[in-house]
Amino acid sequence: MNDGNGAHYLSPASKPGRAGVLVSLLLFAGAAGAWDADLDPTYHSGGRAWAGFVGPAGQDSAVAVAVQTDGKVVMAGSRFNGSDLDFGVIRLGLDGYPDNTFGQSGTAYFDFDSATDTARDMVIQPDGKIVVVGNARVGGVNRMGVARFHPDGSLDDSTTVPFSGSTYGFGVALQPDGEIVICGRTYYASSLYDFAVARLNSNLTMDTTFSSDGMADWDFGDNDNDSANDIEVRSDGRIVVAGSAMWNGQNVFGLMVFSATGGPLNLGVASFSEDAYGFGLDLQKDGKAVVSGRCEVNGGDFAVARFNTNGTLDTTFSTDGMDTVIVSGNEESAMDVVVQHNGKILTVGYMNYNGTWQLALMRWKADGALDFTFNDGYIYTYIHFFYGYDARGYAIAQQPDGKILAAGYTDYESGRLMAVARIMGDEDLIFAEDLESGTTDWWSSSLN
Repeated sequence: MNDGNGAHYLSPASKPGRAGVLVSLLLFAGAAGAWDADLDPTYHSGGRAWAGFVGPAGQDSAVAVAVQTDGKVVMAGSRFNGSDLDFGVIRLGLDGYPDNTFGQSGTAYFDFDSATDTARDMVIQPDGKIVVVGNARVGGVNRMGVARFHPDGSLDDSTTVPFSGSTYGFGVALQPDGEIVICGRTYYASSLYDFAVARLNSNLTMDTTFSSDGMADWDFGDNDNDSANDIEVRSDGRIVVAGSAMWNGQNVFGLMVFSATGGPLNLGVASFSEDAYGFGLDLQKDGKAVVSGRCEVNGGDFAVARFNTNGTLDTTFSTDGMDTVIVSGNEESAMDVVVQHNGKILTVGYMNYNGTWQLALMRWKADGALDFTFNDGYIYTYIHFFYGYDARGYAIAQQPDGKILAAGYTDYESGRLMAVARIMGDEDLIFAEDLESGTTDWWSSSLN
């Protein structure tokens, strides 16, 4: 149902009952599901895998996920060392188990200065090196931190970005020439936190051809808290950053386009009916920017907006460039977004169902209409890894074959673990109807 203000109200499906053994005629060789939302049973345990760091347990969570050219899955996040957090990376083999050829039992980590460091994003270079960015606490000051690991998990190099004030790193992207662009927020007494962008050379030194010192920032005008949470590089070399901004006294999705030399070109805002916060960003092939996040209606709803290349809202998407979806009436949020090969927009985040947090995926068509072909008449699906334990999604990535990786965390008896699910994505698969389900939740009933 649409409330007339661009918000859609849905009710979560009841967990369907299933027989202990399901038998069906497979009509497509190698296929594994009836719907794009179906978990890929060829991957680890019914389409899901999880892993923790060596050492103290309890606080592992993936905030970024990517697939290597050899098919191995890499997750980045924060690793608890017993007293504080470090940057951490886990690599899974093709079977979904930790890859013992990487670091220590499939894990690697880096501590900047014996204080809490929080990883926020990751990118894999063409040479296989893994670049992780986030918040580094160095000398008692918050800095954009960068740590780069060799393909075997050993540390290659690290650095921090020297903005003058307290700074946090949230997103990273690679340019075609190998330079690294980072976004986040930096503090000034006059304007509080502003969008912040930095560009590093491939050797992790500051690129002084970008804004003269490698750093640029932007205040949206309300002298309040603005935060660039994700970043992408367009095919024309321009740098797009998106996140949350204060605009005319309201929290909105904020978008900035910077030139290849660091000059501000375009500004965009998506002002929803209530305060809204942008978290994820992806670019379409035509350069339009899709931003995902949360609108603060009913405690938080899934929200998405699409911007033209000049920063204006794209009114060919959901008539005004914005859409929100209310599923459970509890807190919900779309933390990351990917534009699929077929142009459909898929978000990952979390929702609360029957008192338990679930990793949640939701899909829109390219024109902004809700995509009820995603999951047997539903635009969303929710996934948990262990029955009765919380799980949340924070990162999403698309494999070359169209399959989707959705990563975050799952709780379990031993504590919190990094977790990733692989779904069929935009593949066109055909199955007998008795394998169709309104939710992939039932796959996890065998895990305990």
